[in-house]
Amino acid sequence: MQTVLTAEHISVTLGGREIIHDISFNLQRGEFVGIIGPNGAGKSTLLKAIRGIYHAGAGEVTLLGKDLQHMKEKEIARELAYMQQDVQIGFGFTAEEIVLSARYPYLSWWENEGEEDRKIVEECMRFTGVYTLKDKAVQQLSGGERQRVLLAKVLAQQTPIIFLDEPTASLDLVYQEEIFRYCCRLTEAGKTVVMICHDLEMSARFCSRLVLIAEGRIHADGKPTEVLTQENLQTAFGLQSVVYRNPLTDNLNIYSYEGNATGVPRAAAAVCGDGTAAMRILRALHNSGIPVLLGGAAPDSLVAYGAEAFGVTRQAGTDIAAAFCYGIHSHSAWAAAYPVLARAQRVYFSRAETEDYWSAAEAACIQEKLAAGSWQDCSAEQAYAAAVSGGSA
Repeated sequence: MQTVLTAEHISVTLGGREIIHDISFNLQRGEFVGIIGPNGAGKSTLLKAIRGIYHAGAGEVTLLGKDLQHMKEKEIARELAYMQQDVQIGFGFTAEEIVLSARYPYLSWWENEGEEDRKIVEECMRFTGVYTLKDKAVQQLSGGERQRVLLAKVLAQQTPIIFLDEPTASLDLVYQEEIFRYCCRLTEAGKTVVMICHDLEMSARFCSRLVLIAEGRIHADGKPTEVLTQENLQTAFGLQSVVYRNPLTDNLNIYSYEGNATGVPRAAAAVCGDGTAAMRILRALHNSGIPVLLGGAAPDSLVAYGAEAFGVTRQAGTDIAAAFCYGIHSHSAWAAAYPVLARAQRVYFSRAETEDYWSAAEAACIQEKLAAGSWQDCSAEQAYAAAVSGGSA
């Protein structure tokens, strides 16, 4: 792949505070790079420093083999287009006039836009679906229309590299996805797109690479699956989460939860069975910070998939404070579940769902445990309530 931009040891100080600390990275032709990170991490500052809007106190930027510091403004503008956040537009300009203003790098001060410039503007506006709005004042456009006009303006610069600073901010979901799709089409045509993103799941879905910035430094850089990990989200955002691949869409999804607020380890619990009831219980236990043991779930079941996503790794010899048995539908499933249940101090189960699979010896033993109160025959909803309260209700 062709390297189109190199940033080496970039540092930026604003108002006496160092915002960016010694950041280095490369951009390759055709990449769609998502810059992610918490508010105040320095994402916008980094893009402005690379573009030359902010002075980098240290470091070098090489743009298509040239030192950015030695390039003139119009020369930079022919290679790198930058769509800033919260662009201020003067009153009365039409959508076409806004897009046409992007042709300034190619004109001398005495020149007006020519027929070729207008043709380029038309193509860009048609690409983003706003050509029918060309005569409309920008102030009359919706948020989504305005962002697409500004994207057309960036495209009309005809640069190989495009920087977008939160172009989807405050947009409806349909417009957000539209912007991401446009960027994918641009990279397929060979352009390099760098976008500051807040939607982590959409970034993972569309971007070919993510750069996670936290406290002014690059915390992770790579493919979405390499960057969006539970450990990285915890460190950068302080987020308790599970990152998993959705079996329906094959996209990365993020499930966040409050977790065990006390930080005190709790006794392990076991979940046996398949289906939504067992999955809800598994999730409730995990969210409460309770170590979970899986027993008696089919390898391709929803519960087995959930256990993998939640990182259920308890060993078979673990002491079990509570066990939950819901969704047992075969003798083999009961055979796998019963040894786990027998080791638990307390068991929640549905007799109606399971008694067809008991042996005579198991039936007698279960009757004794029911009488003693260590096993409880209850609905899945009652068992879920017990799981939410820590497996001891």
